[in-house]
Amino acid sequence: MARIIETLPNIRDYTLSLDDIGRPKVLDMNDIVSGKMNSAVSILSRMILLKKGTYMDQPDLGIDIRGRYKFAFDDEMIKLQQEIIEQITTYIPEFLPVSVVVKSEWRDNKKTIMIYININKVMYELSYDPENTTLDGIIGLWL
Repeated sequence: MARIIETLPNIRDYTLSLDDIGRPKVLDMNDIVSGKMNSAVSILSRMILLKKGTYMDQPDLGIDIRGRYKFAFDDEMIKLQQEIIEQITTYIPEFLPVSVVVKSEWRDNKKTIMIYININKVMYELSYDPENTTLDGIIGLWL
């Protein structure tokens, strides 16, 4: 009887910087270290910031948090949470199973949207500042 071993595909992403020997630096899902930028965070960040219609061959790809959730109320956090899950399910099935929690919090006297994404026992924490339209605080923590 043949034994089938299921493994997650390795996700790799190339950055604009170079490594020590002048080749494009690669972010690798297998090299996840707490607090270090990696390919999963890079892919998720792009998806959350990307406007729908940017890529003609994938017109529904992207969430456009800057344009659609700049003035979001607390009740819209569930909609954003569901949209992130749907985008991952459709466009990044390698990240399944995934769990997502989105909360609106007050930090330093300003509203912040906190996005917690759990993929493969690693929790990614993204902090979106609607006032400055920036996505910060990218952290990967082992669970």
